[in-house]
Amino acid sequence: MTTLDERLGVREDEITLLRSAPMFGQLPVPSIEHLAGHFARHTLAAGTTVVRQGDPGTSFFVVADGHAQVVGDGQVVRTLGPGESFGEIALLQDGNRTATVQALSGLTVFEIDRRAFLDAITGYGASTDAAHAVVARHLANFRPAGAVI
Repeated sequence: MTTLDERLGVREDEITLLRSAPMFGQLPVPSIEHLAGHFARHTLAAGTTVVRQGDPGTSFFVVADGHAQVVGDGQVVRTLGPGESFGEIALLQDGNRTATVQALSGLTVFEIDRRAFLDAITGYGASTDAAHAVVARHLANFRPAGAVI
């Protein structure tokens, strides 16, 4: 029997990874499958800048493999590993990137464009609440100059 995941060309490990992002964990399965069908997978070398502080926010990222560091105003804020995500603040607050994210090692990320991210998050109340909680937590730990709070 062919599953919907297989028909969409989405692998189970991709669904599991997307579900690991707190704002997606509450989404119904069809919404997760839809998101998985709209991401781009990027494999980046150590030292590559994924997003730069101050640039417009156009997408959301989930780390699939490797590690990255988040740097704001020249300070290392945190390190990201598999299953962790970034990029939600600029998308949810319609602003610029509040930090630079740089690959510490070989890094694989799933990139989800702004429209697919916002459609998923704003279309389901529990995910909206979870996303805003993540934003609040990230901003509480890091308040760069000019950040929208």
